[in-house]
Amino acid sequence: MATCTRVKEVVNWTAEQTQKNRSFRRNFIVTFDEPVEDWSIIFTAEDPTTGDMVPKAGDEHPYDEYATVKKIKWNCEKQKGNAYVVNVDYDTESNYAGWSRDRESELGFCDDPLLRPSVEEWSHERYPTVLTQAYAKWNFEDEEWDTGSTAYVNGRKVKLGVPIENAAGQEFDPPVMGESVVTIRVLTRNQEEWDYTETESYINTVNSVDWYKFKAGQVLMHDITANKIYESGRWYYRVRYEQHIKEHWYKVVPNLGLGYLDSGGNIKVCRDGEDYTYTQPVKLKADGTLAEAGASTNYLVFRVFPEKDFTPLLS
Repeated sequence: MATCTRVKEVVNWTAEQTQKNRSFRRNFIVTFDEPVEDWSIIFTAEDPTTGDMVPKAGDEHPYDEYATVKKIKWNCEKQKGNAYVVNVDYDTESNYAGWSRDRESELGFCDDPLLRPSVEEWSHERYPTVLTQAYAKWNFEDEEWDTGSTAYVNGRKVKLGVPIENAAGQEFDPPVMGESVVTIRVLTRNQEEWDYTETESYINTVNSVDWYKFKAGQVLMHDITANKIYESGRWYYRVRYEQHIKEHWYKVVPNLGLGYLDSGGNIKVCRDGEDYTYTQPVKLKADGTLAEAGASTNYLVFRVFPEKDFTPLLS
């Protein structure tokens, strides 16, 4: 069996810095007294003089304690004098959950996956929406929709919540479109248990109370997925919680229609002075009766998602 005669590091490091992690490569030459038949002994070989060895998976980089060995590669063809080149790749991403964020705890490389901290990812998603002349804004203090005072654009009265119109007061067909933005937060963490039936009840629900950094009604639990993993002699679940965040998740529509309720609660068709049926919707009061000319637009607010306290799920 071949015997190791030398383990030497070649000072030819490479390093790369990205937004998420740092990566490094170290190169080693391992020399034996005869050709190696069993490649595995290259990784366990020890220099007889210095005691140096090729780093193992999980070992720290000597100048970056947060970077650990991710993978080890070697050249299958031996070099001159029964020497073999070994490339050792480090990165911080492979250890993103392996180091305690509190260095005082000195956990080092965490073999227990349940002790690794959770990971947060933030992004944004854009989606098309019909542009309106102005927006109704939710007032959290008064818990009502604040439509503000009457506004004028180029001398024309702005109708709150109504799609953009031409100079004759007619809506464009197709309507003028724009973009709205939703903030996406993905929380990934390791859990000992995962109950599908329980987590399923949270999907497509909105937070009923203030939670994390957000007020009640701002966070929609979009999806929850899990992978069952075996590591370090135990089974656990890596669970991914995807949350969509915006100012509110209510459906707000202007209270308009081509019909209205009379004093007896009967539906009447809107007609003009010449008894022609209206082709454009008119404003209605909150009780469905016809609004007076020049009245502010009344808004209808619909809760399209059930509300639930997220605290028990993500405590």
